[in-house]
Amino acid sequence: MQTTPKLAITVTTINDGRFLERFRPLLMAGEEQVSMVIAGDRKTPPDCARRAGQMAAEGFDVRYLGLEAQAEILDAAGLAQDFVPFNSDNRRNVAVLEAWRTGADVLVSLDDDNFPLDPQEFLTRYSQVGSVQRLPVAQGAGRWPNVCAMLDVRSGWTGNQVDVFARGHPHARRNDDAIGLATGVEQEGKVLAHVGLWEGHPDVDAATRAALDPVSHGMIRSHVLLAPDDARAPMSTQNVAVARELIPAWWYVRMGPMASGRPLDRFGDMFQAYFSSMVIEALGGRFAFGAPLVRHERNPHALLRDLAAETSGMALLEDLLHYIETVPSGTTAAEAYRSIAEGLVDALPAGGGFLGDDALRWADRTAESMVVWTRACARLGQ
Repeated sequence: MQTTPKLAITVTTINDGRFLERFRPLLMAGEEQVSMVIAGDRKTPPDCARRAGQMAAEGFDVRYLGLEAQAEILDAAGLAQDFVPFNSDNRRNVAVLEAWRTGADVLVSLDDDNFPLDPQEFLTRYSQVGSVQRLPVAQGAGRWPNVCAMLDVRSGWTGNQVDVFARGHPHARRNDDAIGLATGVEQEGKVLAHVGLWEGHPDVDAATRAALDPVSHGMIRSHVLLAPDDARAPMSTQNVAVARELIPAWWYVRMGPMASGRPLDRFGDMFQAYFSSMVIEALGGRFAFGAPLVRHERNPHALLRDLAAETSGMALLEDLLHYIETVPSGTTAAEAYRSIAEGLVDALPAGGGFLGDDALRWADRTAESMVVWTRACARLGQ
């Protein structure tokens, strides 16, 4: 008898927990199928834990991880307490470890300003992650499908329809041929990751937001497409689901100032996505994208600060692009992920490329952390 997959929604927040009410319809629809694991941070108000506790008292599987609880999880995983930095989106990694430890079949990453529009579609689509699915294949952009081509995006300045790429889509793979999508024949593939999309604020880079003020008015194409078997694409942790099998290769890469003080942020999930895409191909899997949609009501952001922080990530991505398009060795997610880590420093151009020593030090530290992550997952159980 086939059991219903268990979905764990992983969130980190520095807000007071009022956002939890917006998830009530999903929790009600999912009943025992859905849990929610919230990793707090040093800035998270006590009200967040209180509100999570109230929902738990109502019978919902909602767990708030305060700093003490997170310290216990890190210790159980064999991780140093500073492995996951404070005041960072990295804190979600602790929620991922807890969801992994407690046996979730599918881990869903959502931000606290992204709210599922259709709870039943959300459950239906994400419950299928990890299974073999038959879906129409995205065509027209080779290995780099533009996930935003499925959306009706209009400029907030003019109201005109505009073409945009998702945050983290490499500039070297943005051109007239790549901007759109066509729908090909149906194929079967084991879907190890599913990238959901947005109504409201699409997750695009700060340069695009500054130029166009884009607003998504929903879907204009087929609800879900299967990416080609060698595809790469950004997978924003604002709305994405991954199969349990992939978790040893699903680490939100550490962000923060580089050795020189140069800012680096807003690309932790992008490198997480691209390294995981490499692993997906190595395992013979696929990823899908499209519905379910979330309503993205963006938390306050400093646009120019975002732009400055993203520039370093863009440069790193361009210098590693040829490596990201290779296929690692390994028959498990952990093996393939360690293979990526082993070659990461050497994959940079001589001298570190555009960012020089900053890039070399970042790659060395990132590779080390990737290996440590696989060990932590192994320690907490398969």
